[in-house]
Amino acid sequence: MLLGANPIELSYRDHSPLSFPVVRGDQRMTNLLLDHGADIHKRTSGPEGTSIVDVAVHGGHLDALAIIVRHRAWWNSNKAQRNDYVIRALSSAARTTTFELGATLNYLLEGRGADPNAVYEALDAMPLHLSILFGQREAVRVLMRHRADVHWKLTIRGSLPFENMTPLEYAIGSRSAFPRTHQGHAREIAS
Repeated sequence: MLLGANPIELSYRDHSPLSFPVVRGDQRMTNLLLDHGADIHKRTSGPEGTSIVDVAVHGGHLDALAIIVRHRAWWNSNKAQRNDYVIRALSSAARTTTFELGATLNYLLEGRGADPNAVYEALDAMPLHLSILFGQREAVRVLMRHRADVHWKLTIRGSLPFENMTPLEYAIGSRSAFPRTHQGHAREIAS
């Protein structure tokens, strides 16, 4: 197997074997490692660390992300794992260009990907709520294209700033509170 290398183990510096091919854009090596069982979900530095999908998402390595989400390693993961990457992508929205975030979400949501209506209980929010909060219009568009439900009322527990609001209610309410940041979200969602 790959000259004795283990595609699953982290290196002594806590890097995934996929780290360098993903960052350097080596599509052939990325495919080779995935075909030989490289773990896309293994986190560096413990359970709260970074996976190779996080590296692709946060680093804007869209070519690598496209390879990962089309590979059987992605489809063999469970829905919760795939949904988690959407929240991680939205959480890094402040550091991401609008185009990159839109393209990233599109890859994560395609096919049997993540659920655009997944509820993230730790935040009492859905991806649409977070997209509106961070002022990411392109993310709102992509989520809507993937059938995010603007009328889904969260009934977990009232947490600020969402307070059991549907994404549409939040967009309307936040527009008056943050006119520049959220201007147009309610109009965009309603259309």
